[in-house]
Amino acid sequence: MHWHLLVVKVAEKKIEWYNSMPMARSTKPYAVDMESALKEEMVSRGFLDATEYELVTVEDHPQQKTGYDCGIFMVKYMDLLSRDSCD
Repeated sequence: MHWHLLVVKVAEKKIEWYNSMPMARSTKPYAVDMESALKEEMVSRGFLDATEYELVTVEDHPQQKTGYDCGIFMVKYMDLLSRDSCD
């Protein structure tokens, strides 16, 4: 199992995909599946333009060096992203 993080940027109409394991880029089909499910949920909650959102792979972030600590990276990404958006 591998953890990913999708971040919805409503004002920019994009969904950012964070993946802490560079060699796990082959897991992008899972991100695309998550993007599809997320868009369906967004439409059901009134974001009628959710289909216009673009999936963007975020490349410039810390990467793990092991095969087992992706969960810690995702929690730290969420922590840092939430702090930045609250400033």
